[in-house]
Amino acid sequence: MSGRFLGLSAMPSERSHMMKEFARSALKCSGSYYYRLRATKVVWQHLLNREGSCRYREHPVELSRAETVLLTSLREQGIGIAHVSEFFPSHVFDELVRYVKSRWQSPDVGQVLQERLAAYRLGKPDVKKAFLVNLWPGEPVLDFDHPFIRFALSEPILATVNAYLGMFSKFRAWRLEATIPMPRSVRPSSSQRWHRDEEDRKLVKVFLYLNDVDASAGPFTYLKHSHTTGKWRNLFPMVPPRGSLRMPPNEDEYIPKSDVIAATGKAGTMIFCDTTGLHKGGLATEKNRFMCTLVYTSSASPWPIRYRYPTEFRPENLSPAASFAVRNNPRQREPRFYR
Repeated sequence: MSGRFLGLSAMPSERSHMMKEFARSALKCSGSYYYRLRATKVVWQHLLNREGSCRYREHPVELSRAETVLLTSLREQGIGIAHVSEFFPSHVFDELVRYVKSRWQSPDVGQVLQERLAAYRLGKPDVKKAFLVNLWPGEPVLDFDHPFIRFALSEPILATVNAYLGMFSKFRAWRLEATIPMPRSVRPSSSQRWHRDEEDRKLVKVFLYLNDVDASAGPFTYLKHSHTTGKWRNLFPMVPPRGSLRMPPNEDEYIPKSDVIAATGKAGTMIFCDTTGLHKGGLATEKNRFMCTLVYTSSASPWPIRYRYPTEFRPENLSPAASFAVRNNPRQREPRFYR
């Protein structure tokens, strides 16, 4: 009787399944509490990011006028938009564009593009984000000679990001992608819907348009003032270690239209954004969008880096801010959040 009451009369496979479900529930509960504690302001700022804050104070940088304007907007609205020409000489962006064009015209990208479009015509997209075509060849390797890596670790970028975070940041990932037009019958999915990013309590993603982006090319879209200190921070709030909870089917009805910004712009448009705020993007209907995404978090982020280190890794040749940014833990594993 007691054995049956305790569930011990169940088959071994059933007992194993019950134990796994119990362990999963316990980990989910304890893990959620653990990550919420890490995300509190006191723990996040004064304990987990103490080194980054100290290093930032040891190496002060005077911002240019353009960087100051961008930073002010980022702090007030959670998003700041500028043009690359305000920060870099023209040859820097020209080199990036040439690289993107060469990749777009390469045979491997062409094959992927044909497969994606064919799958959509059949109504059977084969991957989660079939509307995105990766332009980076092979695995992402931290090559300091690559033009996009030099751009990501440049002083104008890091100075603005670090000033917003109030500390030296960590460079977590980059992506170089083409957003391809989808049939109008296709419903928005994944990152095309409103969401908050979960990598950290506070973070900055830098988006660089490599071509002109209008409403038909899937512009990045953001709800201003929905970042950590904004007035809309409690609208579908973050629940660490996740972003916002599952959105309702009619999510757009809850979004204040007056504070929504669709970031259209010419080639060279740079968007600095705290993506813990509500955002979406990438729903192209007529034109391609070529965009580079750079991800910067604090040291406290539980998420692993998204690139590999080269055989010859020499961060000592970089600036103090850039050196700190790339000195991550290459053995850090994907966190198990049991969603």
